[in-house]
Amino acid sequence: MTARVLVLLLASAPYCAAAAEDACRAQLPASLVSVLNRDFGTARLPLVSDNLAEDIKFNKSRGGSGCLGVAIGDFDGNGEKDFAVGLTPAKGGAPIVVVALANQGGWRLQPIKSWVDHRNRLYVDVAPPGRANRTPAAEGPLKPGERKSMRCAHEGVVVGATESTAIVYCLLNGKWFYVWVSD
Repeated sequence: MTARVLVLLLASAPYCAAAAEDACRAQLPASLVSVLNRDFGTARLPLVSDNLAEDIKFNKSRGGSGCLGVAIGDFDGNGEKDFAVGLTPAKGGAPIVVVALANQGGWRLQPIKSWVDHRNRLYVDVAPPGRANRTPAAEGPLKPGERKSMRCAHEGVVVGATESTAIVYCLLNGKWFYVWVSD
C-alpha cells in the first residue's frame, strides 16, 4: 500500500466511523445506500447532524433517534418496508427527497419535491393512512399534483421544514399527489 493511499484511508476513517454509527445511516439497508449513491452520487446521504441541534433534541425527547432525514413506512401498500430519504446536494441548494419503494428485492427510486430551502430544517416522516386536508393557511390555486383533500389507503410521506411546514404525499394509482397540511 502506498503512503498516499494510507493517508487517504486514515483521513477518511473518522468520517466512515461517524457515518457507521450515525442514526440515519443505521436505518438504511446497504442495498438502498448502494442504489442511492449510484443514482444520486452528487448528493450526500443524511446524517443526524444535518439538522439543527434543537430539532434533533426535540426529536429525541419524543422517542426518536435524532434522525430527521429518514422515514420508514409502507408507502405503496404492498406490505414491504419503504424509505423516504432527505439527501444533501453536493453544491448546496435545496435538499432532495427520494422515496425508495421496495420492489421485488430491489428499489424503485422516486424523487419528490421537498419545498424546503435549507437541509438543516428539512424533515421527513410517515403519515398514517387516512384523509389529509389542505390547511386554510395555504394560499392560491392548486398546483399540478396538489389536492385540497385526499385519502391515503396506506401510509404517506410527510415532508417539511421543522417548526414550519408539513406536506403529505400519497401514492395514488402510481402517481404522487400532495396536500399542504401545515404552513
